Amino acid sequence: MLPLTSYSQKLYFKKTNIIDKELGIIINDFTQDKNGFLWLATNEGLIQSDGEELLRSHFSDSSLTEAIRCLYYKNDLLYLGSETGYLSIFSIKNNTSTKRIKISPSPINSLCIDDNNIIWVATEDNGIYTLDSDEINLIDINFDLADNTVNDLLYDQKRRAIWAATDRGISLCTITNKKLKIKNFGSNDGLLDNLITKIEQDNEGSIWLGSYSGKLFLIDSLDQIQNIDLAPWRTDKIIDLKLNNNSIWIACEENGIGEVNTSDLKLGSYDQNELISGIKGIQFVNENHLLINSSENEFLIADKNIQIYTQENGLEINKLSLVYTDKNGLLYFANDQGIYQKEKDNKFQLLVDLKKEGIEYVISLLIDSKGVIWFGTFDQGLYSYKDGNLKQYLENEGLINNNIMTLHEWDKAIWCGTLGGLCRIDQNEDEIVFTNYSKEQGLDAAYIYQLYSSEKLLYIATDGEGLIQFDKKQFKTIHTQLYESVYDITGLGDDHLFLSVENGRIIELENGVKKKVFSIINKDRPIDISGICQLNASKLIFVWEKGIGILNINNGRYQLFGSSSGLNDFSYDFLNILSNDKEGNTWIGTQKYLVKLESSILDIPLAPLSLIRAVELFSTPLDTQFHHFNFDENHFTFQLSSIWYQDPKIVQHQYRLIGLNEEWQTTKDKTIVFPKLESGDYKFEFRSGFNESITDAKIVSYSFRISKVFYSTWWFFTLSIILFLIGIYGLIKYRDRKTIQSKKLEYERVLSQFELLKSQINPHFLFNSLNTAYALIAKNEEEARNYLLSLSNYLRAILTKNQEHVISLTKELKFAKNYTLLQKKRFGDNLIFEINIEDERVLESYIPPLTLQILLENAIKHNIISKTNPLITKIFIEGDFLHIENNLQLKKGSGEGTKIGLSNIKSRYKILFDKEIIITSNDQSFVVKLPIIYKYVESFTD
Repeated sequence: MLPLTSYSQKLYFKKTNIIDKELGIIINDFTQDKNGFLWLATNEGLIQSDGEELLRSHFSDSSLTEAIRCLYYKNDLLYLGSETGYLSIFSIKNNTSTKRIKISPSPINSLCIDDNNIIWVATEDNGIYTLDSDEINLIDINFDLADNTVNDLLYDQKRRAIWAATDRGISLCTITNKKLKIKNFGSNDGLLDNLITKIEQDNEGSIWLGSYSGKLFLIDSLDQIQNIDLAPWRTDKIIDLKLNNNSIWIACEENGIGEVNTSDLKLGSYDQNELISGIKGIQFVNENHLLINSSENEFLIADKNIQIYTQENGLEINKLSLVYTDKNGLLYFANDQGIYQKEKDNKFQLLVDLKKEGIEYVISLLIDSKGVIWFGTFDQGLYSYKDGNLKQYLENEGLINNNIMTLHEWDKAIWCGTLGGLCRIDQNEDEIVFTNYSKEQGLDAAYIYQLYSSEKLLYIATDGEGLIQFDKKQFKTIHTQLYESVYDITGLGDDHLFLSVENGRIIELENGVKKKVFSIINKDRPIDISGICQLNASKLIFVWEKGIGILNINNGRYQLFGSSSGLNDFSYDFLNILSNDKEGNTWIGTQKYLVKLESSILDIPLAPLSLIRAVELFSTPLDTQFHHFNFDENHFTFQLSSIWYQDPKIVQHQYRLIGLNEEWQTTKDKTIVFPKLESGDYKFEFRSGFNESITDAKIVSYSFRISKVFYSTWWFFTLSIILFLIGIYGLIKYRDRKTIQSKKLEYERVLSQFELLKSQINPHFLFNSLNTAYALIAKNEEEARNYLLSLSNYLRAILTKNQEHVISLTKELKFAKNYTLLQKKRFGDNLIFEINIEDERVLESYIPPLTLQILLENAIKHNIISKTNPLITKIFIEGDFLHIENNLQLKKGSGEGTKIGLSNIKSRYKILFDKEIIITSNDQSFVVKLPIIYKYVESFTD
């Protein structure tokens, strides 16, 4: 058993809008493709999401609408394992299913593919199946497989073998020259729990196993099993294992998330909360965010790069006034209790007991080249500490001022920046010599915030006098009209500096000359920036009043991390709270906690991933490799997505169509339509970002050309002369061409008419729904808020369905049921909805989408609904018609209404099916009879 060094910290988890649990969709598995989209295996089939909305929630192929238990992604293909034992292969690029084959009589639990493109299929009760081309072979207990219940599979490229996790241990399967060899590992080999639930492989090739009882095992390169002791973390059933950088992340069903460093076996368990119980799976998505699927069938997300420490080994970490890292990578911090050193084993050592010594505020610290610890205080002077000896230096001993804002080692001396000037300290054996600099020595500044040095120069950040440099002989002010006060300095070299100054700006100076000015804005106002430090040659970290920020100095893009990233109650009182260690991690101290920014934050893009998801011509998807269109191919729709899972609500979107309008248009809509474009060259551009940085965001584009109408080109006139000379033959050809043109124009007219009819549906529904919300507000504000939230989710779903011309009656009835459930939030049991349709052939018939919803809306709008007069709506079959009948109890003054809904239904049945609907009413009831459409041929395609 290998014991682990443990440490605890916090990740901030929050709910996302990836999927609404009220939709009743159960998520069994999920993965991310190379473009950043999520693909969900659910009880209703395959679903695609960009983190903000569902993009493909239905497919015509039945293999993609059946319940899917697991999926596997490779080379733009999704391999889907169903609850009924079918294997399907879906092409993301072509948006089609390429294969569906019955593999097993029991559900499929896991899939993987080896280097020979053999598909391995793990099943619930029937062992493992392999699919090589179209040849299916079974591997079960008769071939010495450990057990026929196989929970997970992993392809080991180094061993060129398959690991299979079963209920009775683990099996290593190797096929050489079509001969199968199986090696089993069980309790006799060191497995303390044979029921293995998950497998993962680290960068060194070692295999990690998670078990049903919460145990973690490691199989090394020699096939030796080691039991990893996860104490003191209280684990339970391990649901998932994921490798991220050099860590194995462990998801337990009820007790949350843990992390094991694969090199030193350090365990990090994260403070849990009620949000992350019932974990079903984890995944690392773009921006290095940890995505969790919970048993509530909703997603939680956390930025794993931001870790919060509130206590270590019983030590409360709060009220921090100082954070410092030395050249050896050791972390120091100070609070009102003492100065602490964090060792590499994550234990803390108290260096100076400030409470005991009567020292209140330590605000600066330095460990010099001799190993002496120097720390400055607020109003209590300077201290040195080594080998248990603590010594204080005050103004009456030669120190220029008792408020030590910063400490720095340069020119073989210790330099103190104070609120009274600059002080140099030379150590001559046991003697301390103070040399003070103020106005008498040429330093035109009293308040010094920070010091920074190159080989030859000392840079001094001051309050009121800007930046001053000292060359060991004289002081020189670096004049600029951009700032008066400089709060912090960092740099890339001797003369390449970055300054944090007032009004939310970071100034880049090169050889004392302004190079760039970065203005950091949040919610249309500059923020207050204090500390800054260098991450690498392209990125800076800075601290602002409500959190932390990252700035890309190459393109000016920045991202702010605040309360939405878990940095709640972020506050600090002093400047020296920001420091980098030698591993590239950044530490920030606040009044409430210590923050660690992982070095992997460098890999995070500082802008959303902008994608033109699809381009459509007259509602038909295009191959985006095609860029040249005829004059009458002029109706374009662009489907857009911005991938930013952490907080998609803060993303701004802009687009423009160069050739039509050069100005950027800001929108929340992800579907942009350009109808009836004239001939010419066009370039559609799309970008997304945050705050003002959107102007520097990466642009994605699609260029295309619409040809001129043929009869306005030079070749047409030449051809006309030739045709005229040829005679009657040319005249016939010309008339044929005109006839074709006329038919295409008629097609455009009919399509435009149909699109107009569809567009009437959504405002009609929205108008009635808002009336419902208005009435509910007067009755119960809390219920009204819940109603509006449900309405928003419902609208997102029906807008997707409304893009289709027709759907099955089954799907339409499902939407009608969801709509009545929405209305029952207001009317309760006073609204009754009865369906009496059992004929499977009728259920598969066709109907325009949202037809039943419109009829239900009209019934609710025009009739009294109360406990004594409930509204009863019945749907049943009589002859060749679908009857929708409601009892008639008209409201006073309801009148005839606008009849937009009924008119819309009439028009759509006429255009789509050339059928008439029948409307009848009497004193007791109102009935609409819809013709049952058993066959439908799409006529709105080229």
